[in-house]
Amino acid sequence: MKKIAFTLLLCTSFAGAIGALVTQAASQNIAFAGRTYYVDPNGSDNNNGSKSSPWKTVAFATSRAKKGDTIHMNRGTFVETRTIDLPPGVNLEGESSETTVLIAKNLSGDRTLIRLDSNRELGNQRLRRFSIDGQNNSLERGISITNRHNVKIDDIHLKNIKFTCLFVGGVDNRQKEGTTPPSIWVKGISVTNTQITNCGENKGGWSSGALMIAALDGARFDNITINNPKFGHGIKQFKGGWFKNIKITNSTINVADKGSHNRRAISIELWNTFDDSEVYKVKTNNWFSFGYGNKGSGKRSVKVHDNQIIQSDTGEEYLAIEAAASDMEIYNNYIKNPGSYGIAIWERGSPSNNLVHHNVVVSGNNRHGFIVLKPADRQYIKTTKIYNNTLIGFKTSAINLSNTQGVVDGLDIRNNVFTDSGYIMMGGDTKTLKNVTFSNNLFYNPRVKLTGVWTNWGATKPTNFIIRNNKAGNPGFNNSGSIPRPFYAPSRKSILLDAGVNVGLPFTGYAPNIGAL
Repeated sequence: MKKIAFTLLLCTSFAGAIGALVTQAASQNIAFAGRTYYVDPNGSDNNNGSKSSPWKTVAFATSRAKKGDTIHMNRGTFVETRTIDLPPGVNLEGESSETTVLIAKNLSGDRTLIRLDSNRELGNQRLRRFSIDGQNNSLERGISITNRHNVKIDDIHLKNIKFTCLFVGGVDNRQKEGTTPPSIWVKGISVTNTQITNCGENKGGWSSGALMIAALDGARFDNITINNPKFGHGIKQFKGGWFKNIKITNSTINVADKGSHNRRAISIELWNTFDDSEVYKVKTNNWFSFGYGNKGSGKRSVKVHDNQIIQSDTGEEYLAIEAAASDMEIYNNYIKNPGSYGIAIWERGSPSNNLVHHNVVVSGNNRHGFIVLKPADRQYIKTTKIYNNTLIGFKTSAINLSNTQGVVDGLDIRNNVFTDSGYIMMGGDTKTLKNVTFSNNLFYNPRVKLTGVWTNWGATKPTNFIIRNNKAGNPGFNNSGSIPRPFYAPSRKSILLDAGVNVGLPFTGYAPNIGAL
């Protein structure tokens, strides 16, 4: 009797353990291992797909593989004449992105090489270690992932593709710019260690991007290299964007000086951004665009920090960061040679509650200002905080409110360094500016004779304008070493040290320093 009871207990425990493993696999989207099929340029689609008898084409392999299986591409160049429709749960891998190459020939339809299209399905799959060569942009799209969750991309090189190298996201017919969110938010997307070269198309009034994205929740883009020297944007939103908690980091993006509308191409464009999204540790030669969005269920819509934006010094009109969303935080960035403006807070849904701090911005041929605040008629910009920035060489003005047809309410400017610039704050045809604080800032070597902080060129006089505790003098930068740090950091005898006022941001010492570093 004891032996029977022990056996029953053991079986029950074993069944419970198996059930727990199955439950864990479902909750964590763990795909149990299936079969591995092999494809080789010298194989045959009449073979059985084993390692010793590989198939020839990837498209044929995807018609045979099932959920949990892996298609392994050997070294060599694969010529595909049909779109590769990769089913959910099927992995696709090569030997390496240098040695496994896919090219397309005579594709029909939209000329997409690899397609993962679903209706809200879980992919639970990975694509890795291969490259796609569009051969002089004869291929329209490289990889398209639509409405499919949990897809991981790693170590892929996409190049010479006409419209876009990679599209990923949710798409339906209800998405609208700034008004109607999508019904599908794609989750579990990651793209890592991926190179994109010469992908994108300039259509005159509109350009596509090397990487196009839409309706993503929790997506991760890490160590992405984009090199588009001739045409097309870098990472571009599609159908109004719509992003929650998206992260773009550790990436290098170089795009053309001329994109659509004869303006600079965009490095990163994220519209309708929510829930603590981030763009950080990105090096680029062109600008970021953020339009619409708010903090949602997080603390910030998007945090833009620790980036390096160095544009060509052409004097061309445009900017470094378009900050036309609410609840943004822009900090610890180094910006050099922005076009017309460093940061533009303007039309697109009355952006409010934005914090700009600890940035070093060197103007070059910039004409208008470090920051422009420009609400449209019957719109407003509320609660903008500009703290601890080091601003150098703005020809016309550092803070620009010209042609402001709406209302700017609540502008707090403290602990900033203004050197080698024109006017500090300038308004022209400004309709309404109220509740402004300008304190504990430092001016040095202005390009014009300053008669005060505010220069009024036909603007309505600001109301409730508080100016106090500002100073003039040489900031005493180190002026040596790497830029921006330690070059623009204060020397040991600098008048910037402990000269600021507490604005609620972390600091060391008796009081905050003035400036970014």
